[in-house]
Amino acid sequence: MRETHGFLFIISWLLTGSFAGGYLFCQNPGMKYSRDFTINDYNLQPQNWWITQDQTGFIYVANLGGVLKYDGVSWDTINIPNVTARSLAIDHS
Repeated sequence: MRETHGFLFIISWLLTGSFAGGYLFCQNPGMKYSRDFTINDYNLQPQNWWITQDQTGFIYVANLGGVLKYDGVSWDTINIPNVTARSLAIDHS
């Protein structure tokens, strides 16, 4: 019985420690151009609820203070008075 526990320990260590260790912290090669933004970049509230992209490539973010629009260079704010945007949808037009 003890030998079975030892064998299971070694197998679990191999699967989680040595093999997975190299893969857990590596970056996906397809994500070469990802970038993180802070609230200093877009100058609105820190809490974002939803993100979507339209057919022309603009990115829209539902933020606690309104809707953010990103064109790949700069952020614009679409103010929605008395409303907190928590989700977004893009239609065909």
